[in-house]
Amino acid sequence: GHHNIKREALSVRQRMSDVLGQLEDREFHTFESLFNAGEGRLGIVVTFLAMLELAKEQLVEISQGESLAPIYLKSLATAN
Repeated sequence: GHHNIKREALSVRQRMSDVLGQLEDREFHTFESLFNAGEGRLGIVVTFLAMLELAKEQLVEISQGESLAPIYLKSLATAN
């Protein structure tokens, strides 16, 4: 039989937009709060890659008070 396997195409660029949307209140958000556990491993990887790319492009600030302390993200993107 022929199986149609539908996979949601998870794009890093799209996820970058999603993460920025979650951060648009300009507050600090915990690292964990930005992941959707229901998406499974691939979703987590894509979200993580999106965060790294946002940091590289200086669109988000990732901060941690001390070793093993909670990690926070904050948007640096200019408001539209």
